[in-house]
Amino acid sequence: MRKQAAFIFTIRVIRLGFAILNLSLSSKYFGVSLERDVWLLALNAIIILDIAIWAPLNDTFRAKFQFIRAENGEVAAMQQTKSLLLLIHLITFLLVVIIMLFPQLMVKLLAPGYDKIEQTSLMFMIRVVAPSFLLNQLTKILISILNTYNSFIIPEIIGLVTQFFTLVVILTLAPSIGIISLAISYYAGLILLLIMLLQQLRKRNLDLFSGVLKAKFATALPFFIFSVPFFLPHFSSQINVIVEKSMATSFSAGAISILDYARKFSDIPLEVLSGVLVSLMVPMLTLKFSSKLMDEFFEEFRKIYQLGFLIVAIIVGMLTGCSNSMVDFLYKKGNITAVSLAEISELSMFYGWAVLSIFLYYIYGLSLLSAGKGKLFATYGTLAQLLMIGMNLYFFKDYNIYIFPFSLASSHFIAAAIMACYFPVKNKQLLLITIKYSLLVLVTALMMYFLNLYLIDFQTPLLDIVSNIVILSLILAAAIFIAKLEEYKVIKTYLKRIIS
Repeated sequence: MRKQAAFIFTIRVIRLGFAILNLSLSSKYFGVSLERDVWLLALNAIIILDIAIWAPLNDTFRAKFQFIRAENGEVAAMQQTKSLLLLIHLITFLLVVIIMLFPQLMVKLLAPGYDKIEQTSLMFMIRVVAPSFLLNQLTKILISILNTYNSFIIPEIIGLVTQFFTLVVILTLAPSIGIISLAISYYAGLILLLIMLLQQLRKRNLDLFSGVLKAKFATALPFFIFSVPFFLPHFSSQINVIVEKSMATSFSAGAISILDYARKFSDIPLEVLSGVLVSLMVPMLTLKFSSKLMDEFFEEFRKIYQLGFLIVAIIVGMLTGCSNSMVDFLYKKGNITAVSLAEISELSMFYGWAVLSIFLYYIYGLSLLSAGKGKLFATYGTLAQLLMIGMNLYFFKDYNIYIFPFSLASSHFIAAAIMACYFPVKNKQLLLITIKYSLLVLVTALMMYFLNLYLIDFQTPLLDIVSNIVILSLILAAAIFIAKLEEYKVIKTYLKRIIS
């Protein structure tokens, strides 16, 4: 599984590069502005609704499909999936109609501080992006189905192609039509992704749509029942997003864009990592658990766990060491002021520190989900969101938008620590691994911070970034060898192949 995970991660790293280019283009053409705030709020309005309603099903579908297929056979699993597909899209279609008719309901929640003109702009943009709700949900379900049939790499390659396509659309249209180019590129990417996924289903002879109109809604209930515990944490997480957006709009114009630019440095690589965990680890661990192969369950988890820590060390190390250079390289263009750039840089580093907590939260939570303990994941996921909301409300007056990354890190760390106590396999080796690799992350981040504070300063952002990548790689390699971590054998074997 480690090879598959590494390959998928490589593809997602390339996608990360495209996402960063997308950010750079956004900063060039739209900067920190009200029109970009409006676009982000409109898109977030749809994403909030999508996550609050369908994320529990999307997250648990792979595991439940494997359970149904193991117990009742493939035919029954596919028939129930058809019922689920029909029900999801009927409900989503009705929601899209309601959004198109009454966008002001979302405007009042997300931007209570906007005046009438700003609210009118936001309502228009919400209507523009509303139909994407339907397309987005369909692509997610199709990717999940392909994953359950051990098709992990092809969906990633398809995503890579569509991401490149959307980048080209933005580059072509942004100079002439402005912010609407983001909407056009978003739709173009979704439509291309859908077409390619449908082609992949046909190649694998997965008949998902024949007889779908005759499907019985009752047969979809097992998927809903399995996902019910997760509605509360996802719903509370979107309440938290609404609270954050509402607070940010009251802080200053452009605050939404500042937070978005800052969070993307940690969010994009985290999406890469969480995508690998959900699409690859969950089906694999679920299969091991349902087959009662607990030693293999732990071994597969351990491999992904250690690889995840190394990825986290890279993310945290880079954002701690050279967030200033990364921000200057990508965003120092267009109409972003020096003050806004400084705020983005600070927030990027703070969000980077939260990456370890979020990684631990996701990997322990998904291990519980794979072992049929989804209710525990849901319970402590809700706890994390409620803690965040409470901290944001209490400390916002004193620390304004800077409280957001710290509440994110502390709440998810608490939830992760509690969930670790319920890990399905009792093995003392897990605690030792956690301590060793956590120290690796901490030491790497500290060294990168002090090296950049006292030594690395080329006065050129690109040179700073390249030097940080080289130094971080050397520090990690040295730490792996000194601590005799398992990965040093992999590095040693690879070096021997190069030399020979």
